[in-house]
Amino acid sequence: MNLELTAATGLDALSHAFESYVSNASSAITDMFALEATKILAEYLPKVYDDPGNIMFRNEVMMGSMYAGLAFSNASLGLVHAMAHSLGGNLDSPHGECNAQLLEHVVAFNYSHAPDKYRALEAIISGKKPSNKSGPDGLILELRNINDHLGIKPGLSNMGVKEEDIKCLCENAFLDPCLATNPRSATIKDIEVLYHGAL
Repeated sequence: MNLELTAATGLDALSHAFESYVSNASSAITDMFALEATKILAEYLPKVYDDPGNIMFRNEVMMGSMYAGLAFSNASLGLVHAMAHSLGGNLDSPHGECNAQLLEHVVAFNYSHAPDKYRALEAIISGKKPSNKSGPDGLILELRNINDHLGIKPGLSNMGVKEEDIKCLCENAFLDPCLATNPRSATIKDIEVLYHGAL
């Protein structure tokens, strides 16, 4: 795969790990797979992007993707994927890149409903133990650093999304089945605010 596809598919896998871990249908088994996936992908996805011919690095990313798949196929996903499915279905936007653009915004929205789990994800990515009182900022910074390393420019507008697209995007995202397992309930208005914030 070329670098762009490597980044997009890898970030899709990382989103699978994140969303399955905080899903309201998660379990001890899915949590184990999601955390291992996060650990592997956070370490090896930037490495494979920098050294795309390294088969060992690619093998690690594939393992991370498989672990994330085992997690989300049993715990389902959440608001990131509901919104990304709408973008892909309506605007033919690259799925993994949509997830990468949306993940930090949904983390901020969901954080108060799964703070301990998000702190665990931050600890895995950063290698540091966050404070029990820490908020989403540290984790969001880690996600931005990964996106930046992988050449993802922030903003859905960079992908061709326009203000006038948001109404239709919200309506479809609100009907997506992934919304059912998001840790925080989201209204159409909530989704609209998130799309605007990610624009």
